[in-house]
Amino acid sequence: MSIEVITIDKRSPYLEDVIELGTENSDTLGFLPKKAFIEFAGKKQILVATDQKKNFLGYLLYDINRKEILVYITHLCVKESERGKGSAKALFN
Repeated sequence: MSIEVITIDKRSPYLEDVIELGTENSDTLGFLPKKAFIEFAGKKQILVATDQKKNFLGYLLYDINRKEILVYITHLCVKESERGKGSAKALFN
């Protein structure tokens, strides 16, 4: 399976998929309000994995500490049906 990783912004059609998947998995990931997802998207700090048909597979949401030049993964989540197929690795890389 070919996986493409793209950066999204708050106008992306994938943002609602990200919010829905994050909300469904909040017990594991920790709660993040919808407004926070939109803010991260506005800063272009959400990566989305898609397959060759542009189907949403999962996302990685990160934050940057610019003073120390560090990147923190806030959320990394892949749809349950797509786990074990390389999406998380593609997002991380």
